Parts: sequence; C-alpha cells; structure tokens
Amino acid sequence: MFSGSDMRKASFGDGSAAFLSGFTSLAIISLGCAFLFVPIYRMYCSTSGRGADPKFYVDKVKRDKEEEDSPHEQRRKLLRVRFLCDVGNTMPIVFVPLQKGIDILIGEPALAFYSAYNKTSRTLLGVSTYNIAPAEATPYLNKIQCFCFEEQRFKPHELVEMPVFFYIDKDFLSDPMVNWLDQVVLNYTFFNLERTRDIIDKHFTKGAGI
Repeated sequence: MFSGSDMRKASFGDGSAAFLSGFTSLAIISLGCAFLFVPIYRMYCSTSGRGADPKFYVDKVKRDKEEEDSPHEQRRKLLRVRFLCDVGNTMPIVFVPLQKGIDILIGEPALAFYSAYNKTSRTLLGVSTYNIAPAEATPYLNKIQCFCFEEQRFKPHELVEMPVFFYIDKDFLSDPMVNWLDQVVLNYTFFNLERTRDIIDKHFTKGAGI
C-alpha cells in the first residue's frame, strides 16, 4: 500500500508532466503560427493594402485620386517633332534630315540625324543655326549634342551624318502658351562660313575707308 506522502508525490509528478506537456504543445502551436504568419500576410495583407508600411494608412480611394491629379500622367505626353532644313545660297551642299519627324516623350532624350554632302571639289567651311516653330517652344529645347553654331569642315564630295541629341524640358507642360501643342518644328540652316567672312571683311574694310 502507498502512504499519503507517496500518493502526494505521484499526484504532483503527474501534474508536472501534464503541465510540461501542455506548455510544450502551446509553444509548438505558437511557433507554427509564427511561421504561418508570413504566407498569410502575403496572401491577404500585401494584396489588400494593409500592413506596417505607412503608405497603406492612406485611404486607397484618396491615394488613387492624388495619383490621377498629379502631373505624372502629363509627363508621359508625346510630342511630335518635325525636322526641316535650309541652305544659304552660297553654300554648295546637299543638306537633308534623315527623318521627317519623331515622337518623343516630354523630358526624355531623343536622337535625330541630318546628312550633308559637299557637291564641290574643294573643302568647304560651314556653320548652321536653328529655330523652332512656334517660337514660344524655343526655351524648352535642350541640346545634349548638336552641330549648330560650330564650324563644320566638309572635304570634297564628302558625305557626313550629324546627330542632334536633345530633349524637351518638362517645364513645357506647365506653360499654357505651349503645353497644348502636339507638334513642333525644328529647322536647321547651313551657311558658307568662308563666304560670310568675306562679306564681313569687305563690309568692315569699306566702312574703315581702306
């Protein structure tokens, strides 16, 4: 037979084992829940826009409205740029744009090309200028690489291609004088630099009475 002391020990031992078993089970369940939380978050929270990220605290309808009202969509506006050319009557070259026009995104760089051919058997020196129509768009043209206002040397019967690397500034979109435009024209004109120098020299020589 067991004494009262032995029965109390046995009872205490059974209770401790049961407590330990229950605690272990609870710990396993908690750990399992912790692992399950990640896929649950991915399936629900991330798709529904809820979570710890502060941007989710803004009401989704309000956030969508702000995005619609922002100028982001306007910055994606396409603008047609047409290319024209002209040659001074003392410049014996064939000068043409290699594309009639291109569609560009406002604020994004674009590349176009012009071609020039020296029709003579002598070396020519030329310089080009440009203008934009309408003139109100001129301040928004930013040239990254261009052949204008630089001396160009054409060898006899030489054919050259000249790039125009440029972009239209995003401020174009906030100017009511031009932001309604769907098209601008970029025109380059080539002049004979040597002939121009001769005319200038003669003019100053005559003016000085030499």
